[in-house]
This record gives sequence, structure tokens and C-alpha cells, in this order.
Amino acid sequence: MVDSSSLDEMNLTHQLLSFEPSSTTPKVPIYPVPNEEPLNEYRMILLENLDELSQLKWDHSAILSLKNKFTSSEISNNISPLKTALLVVETVVTNRISLPTHIQRIVKTITTSPARQWMNELNKIVDEQGEAKSVPVLLEELARENPSLNITELEQRYQIVMDHYKAQTSQWTSTNIQQSIFNDELKTIAIIIRAAHLHKQYRPRDIQILSLLLLIGNPHLGQGRLAQIRTGEGKSIIVSMCEFRTQM
Repeated sequence: MVDSSSLDEMNLTHQLLSFEPSSTTPKVPIYPVPNEEPLNEYRMILLENLDELSQLKWDHSAILSLKNKFTSSEISNNISPLKTALLVVETVVTNRISLPTHIQRIVKTITTSPARQWMNELNKIVDEQGEAKSVPVLLEELARENPSLNITELEQRYQIVMDHYKAQTSQWTSTNIQQSIFNDELKTIAIIIRAAHLHKQYRPRDIQILSLLLLIGNPHLGQGRLAQIRTGEGKSIIVSMCEFRTQM
């Protein structure tokens, strides 16, 4: 669920994902008071983002239902639900949610439930979509498209990261992340996954985590990697996680 406290977590974690270290002294972020935030700017961005749903073949009536709800005074005049509405649309577009049954569930949730419950239902849908391809299937595809990859090593690294995530970092707050010591590469990836989860309100998908491990795992010193990320696979979050890793 997204409420004012979790939005604070999102804002703080966004800074963690894009920070530039300058000293060992932690910086205290300064946030504007709610009535100073640019409501009109958020409204315009939201309307522009809603138009992207048509590219996912959303039915016009479904888009109109969301637009009517998001432009109502209870949403458009309050910063917290307005930001949640933006996050909803961004999540739909990033994950290319387009199944009619999923669209119906989203529209029903948005139009009948309070804003703090929207992301809870959307997270379930994202998880359901993520189950369409298991990690073994993804690894098989990677091996087929990249014969030179050491798939066994990649699978082992992925498993270690997810063990760290499930056992420890999945319950961390932004404060825990700020206070952590990054001295183990694979545990660091688990921390980055949690930071991304706090910021985006859903855990990065398996293909995004595997992509990150591939991008940072070049064994040849002084050489980089060229990655081709398909449309809808979440390039922005992959790049953000990779950038956070290189800054540490």
C-alpha cells in the first residue's frame, strides 16, 4: 500500500538510486512542504502518461475511467494520491500490463478502493505476469542468444543474491540502506533490489536482476558490455540499479 510514510521512503530511496558520493558524511535530504509541490505539473504528467495506455491496446472506456478518477478533486488536489496515480500508470506502462482481465482488475481497484490500496492489487498483477517466465526459462533463453555466457555461474550468482534478499534485505527500510556497509558484491545487489522496491513499490523482475548481474559481471578488466534490452523490460530501472552499483 502507498501512504504518506511509504512515499517518504520512495523519495529517500530515489535519492539513494541516483546519489553521487562526495564524502563519508551522510546528507540529510530536504523535502518541500506538501503545499509547495507542483500539483499542476503532476497533473499534466499524469494525463500525458495516461495517453500511453492506448499504445498497450487498452480499451478507451478503461482509460477514460482512470482519467475520470484521477482528475477528480479528491485525487488531483491532494499530493499523496496524485503521486500514487502517477506510480500506478508508470507501473502499468513499464510492465506492459495489457491482458483484459488485468485491466478490469486495475480499473475496478482504482474506481472503488482508496488510493492507499491501489499498488497492493497492482503488485499482485505484476507478480502474476512475472511468473510467466521462470528463471530457468530466462537462463535458457540467455544461453541460446549468448553462447559465450557462463550460464551456470550466472545462475549461482542470482541464487546467492536472492538468498540474501529473502533472508535479510527484503524487509529493510531506507534507513537500513543508508547505514549499510557495501563490502560484499552480491549482498550489495540484494540491497539495490530492496532500494528499487522501495522506490518503485514493486520488486525488480528476474530478467532485470539477471541483466544487472550480466552488466556488472564482465571478467575482462577494462572492457564493458553491450546489452540489448527489449521494449517493456524496464531499461530505466536496470540502468538505475547499475549506476547505483558503480557509484559505491
